[in-house]
Amino acid sequence: MRKTFYIMLILIFTSLTIFSQITKEENESFYNGFIKPKYGKNLLYYSHWYIGGGLILVTNKNAELPTNYLFSNYTEIGYRYKLKLNNTFSIGTAPKYQLYTYSMKTPIFNVSNPEEVTDKIKFNKLAAELYLRTNFGKRNNDIGKFIDIAFTGAIVVRTKHIIYNKTENYNLYKAKNSKFVHSNLNYVNHFNMETQLRIGSNRTILFINYLITKNFNNNILENTNVTEQQVLPKITVGIQIGLH
Repeated sequence: MRKTFYIMLILIFTSLTIFSQITKEENESFYNGFIKPKYGKNLLYYSHWYIGGGLILVTNKNAELPTNYLFSNYTEIGYRYKLKLNNTFSIGTAPKYQLYTYSMKTPIFNVSNPEEVTDKIKFNKLAAELYLRTNFGKRNNDIGKFIDIAFTGAIVVRTKHIIYNKTENYNLYKAKNSKFVHSNLNYVNHFNMETQLRIGSNRTILFINYLITKNFNNNILENTNVTEQQVLPKITVGIQIGLH
């Protein structure tokens, strides 16, 4: 799977470089009055930066670990490329950076004072996306209204497990709270797959994201409160803004 992802990522970046050079030359030719432009929001090629964010939701309390909704969130930034097939359909790619933050309601590890411990787990990912876009309605020379179905492969490049604990021995540490940061975790899967459904109008896009693979591997079962059937929440909902 990792080899497939790396090949897909190389192809995406290569295509973005090639097409950016092509579209620039075509637009220069247009200004000379010989060729119709092909780079634009409702033309053959288009690309732009975007940012996004959302909340991670627990949808299955029996199978998913409980999290704090307001403090469990998702952030992304990416560069989206579109190739128009006809007036209705387009395909595209998007390399992107993702940050998932899970704020846990109960500690992951077995501790003697669970009511005084708060866990937060962060996943930093580099991802590549392939998507199919369906446009509808009039849009002139604009992106218009659309529905996207996307598939994403992601490599987890950095993980953190942050543990906040009320200090048991105040006289020794002279502090009421302590913070421990664990990194390079051996109980996470470093390759993830996701699907995403998007509904958009020009710059504004609403999305729902589903994590296909598990974030944890079997090492999480040792000395923790996590069972083999439990996973981190898989659903994320949010908004994206096109920077164009």
